Parts: sequence; structure tokens; C-alpha cells
Amino acid sequence: MTPFDRPSTLDPMARILIVDDEPHILEVVRAYLVREGHEVMTASDGDVALERVWAETPDLIVLDVMLPKRSGFDVLRHLRSGGFAGAVIMLTGRDDVIDRVAALEIGAD
Repeated sequence: MTPFDRPSTLDPMARILIVDDEPHILEVVRAYLVREGHEVMTASDGDVALERVWAETPDLIVLDVMLPKRSGFDVLRHLRSGGFAGAVIMLTGRDDVIDRVAALEIGAD
């Protein structure tokens, strides 16, 4: 048993959806957030992410930019055009200013 396996005794603080196609990243981020008392869901591609958002209504989405099926940018555009007002934090290995500006322009927080 690792420290990440301990269930939190706290009430869930937020419902968070983590979207990333790297299983290791999904697990590490999920483990830390669960340990802090959050209710966490995961998705490994853009299509599943959209399904989870409309079914589960998370408070926060941690969204990778480079995903299979739909990019994080496409997912974010679809969410905002569909009325999702929750917070969205974008993750990316890219460091181009244009990527950051594009994410903010389409509704990233």
C-alpha cells in the first residue's frame, strides 16, 4: 500500500476530470487529488472527456492539449460552445506562447 492508496477522510472538495492519454500522468495526478479529498474521474481521449463532462458535470477539468481523437483545444471549444462554465486548466509539453494564447482565447482558465 502506498500513500496514494489511502482514501481521504475528507468530504469531496471538488469533482475533477483529468484528461490525458498518458496512463502514468493520469494515475499520478488522480492519486494526488484523491488524497486531498477530491472526487476524481479520468478520460484518456477527447471523445470520452466530452461524454464524462456532460454525464458527470465536473467542477474542474485538467485537460491535456495533445489527445487522441480530439485535441484538448477542440474539447475546450466544444465545452464552451455547449455552455460548460466550469474551470478548465490546460496541460501541455509545448512552450510556444501562441499555444498559451490560443488556449486562453478559447476559454481556458
